[in-house]
Amino acid sequence: MRYANRDAQFYGFEAQYNQKLDVNNDYWLDMTLFADYVRAKFTESGKEDVPRITPPSIGMSLALPYDLWIAQADLRHVFKQTNNAKLETETNSYNQFDLMLKREINFEKSSVDVYFKINNLFDIKAREHASFSKDYVPLAGRSVQLGMKLFY
Repeated sequence: MRYANRDAQFYGFEAQYNQKLDVNNDYWLDMTLFADYVRAKFTESGKEDVPRITPPSIGMSLALPYDLWIAQADLRHVFKQTNNAKLETETNSYNQFDLMLKREINFEKSSVDVYFKINNLFDIKAREHASFSKDYVPLAGRSVQLGMKLFY
């Protein structure tokens, strides 16, 4: 396969909205809503789609902080990509749900975040449309992480 540069027109958006939701006087939820969309066509034809453009997606994140703990849930919906270039295959829509529990540990001049995270909780089978290997390699299935981040 041969690749060459061609003039193209891209347009789209990326948006995010953050809101603190009061649960009661002691607790609140940090809510984040987000969305993105990209569309691209080659300019000389005006009709031909550019390959490997990510499909639109929307999502929501809810985080419940309590003292030095944070519990977080993330849901992202990726739509089916139907604006495909020649010889490019479609990718289906999917929902990905992740959970995380994090604890901050503070020291005199640094801090450590210790976290437990479950990615792709429902073990969905999905393909990343922008990947060269999407027809052969799906996204990772369910995974569990235990980690630490050091801030100094």
